[in-house]
Amino acid sequence: MPDTIRFRRAWTALFLGVAVLLGGQTPGMTQDPPKDPPTKKKPSDPKQAERENKAQALLDAALGLEKDNKLTEAQAKLRELRSRFRGTWVYLDHMIEINAIGLKLAVAALQ
Repeated sequence: MPDTIRFRRAWTALFLGVAVLLGGQTPGMTQDPPKDPPTKKKPSDPKQAERENKAQALLDAALGLEKDNKLTEAQAKLRELRSRFRGTWVYLDHMIEINAIGLKLAVAALQ
């Protein structure tokens, strides 16, 4: 009985190997390479362009307040940026920087 199981497994492995060789590439190898990430385009919608400008103004204000050590005001600007302008390119481009500044401000507030 164990010999027949080994015999079947050997023939199955041989059959699958031949099928792969005759079939060409395996299904995992036939995938297209990943496409380039989407490029930023200027929004054609004037309302979206206005949102982008407001988000950039908030980010610039928060960075300026952070440099002037006005931490609570900077934290309020960053909070507004995170809550109201999360879908903008400004937020997506500077997300790590925004979170790092927010963490720095929170730590400073605790000390």
